[in-house]
Amino acid sequence: MKKIPVLAALLAVLALTLALSRAVWQDRDSAPSAAPAPASALRFKTVDRAGNTADESLLAGHSLVILNFWEPWYPPCVREMPELEKLYEAYKDRGLLILGIYSEKGMEDKVDEILADAGTSYPILRSCKDFDAFATGYVPTTVFLDGEGNALSELLVGSRDYAGWEELVLSVLK
Repeated sequence: MKKIPVLAALLAVLALTLALSRAVWQDRDSAPSAAPAPASALRFKTVDRAGNTADESLLAGHSLVILNFWEPWYPPCVREMPELEKLYEAYKDRGLLILGIYSEKGMEDKVDEILADAGTSYPILRSCKDFDAFATGYVPTTVFLDGEGNALSELLVGSRDYAGWEELVLSVLK
């Protein structure tokens, strides 16, 4: 008789686990959302893929900076990288800078493979605690900044195609 309550408890835990994992790992491609961005200007110090120091001085002189937080293990992040590269190439002469930021340690070979496959030429940075204010718990997460590091948009959660990115960029660059 003790088996029935234990089995019921296990089934309840399993159902709760499935519900939570669905909420956390849902594919945000179909429903991008937004959250408030930090109010203060971004200041950071980290490294790029070559190990060079990178800080907020990268932002100077750009009218629009896109911070794109991504991870190499999540397909929607990887899928939008060629779209972001195309966007960067189309608008970098008009003041656009894209910074790709990832945090997953131990996947550098995979990161390099993804960057090569996507033909990524915009800077890719290692995440650091200075970027924690932009954490949403979801990837990809993107925010638009000005050249001084001030947020121009909410935190945008979810991937987009080229047309979706271009519409957002043009609304800022005008």
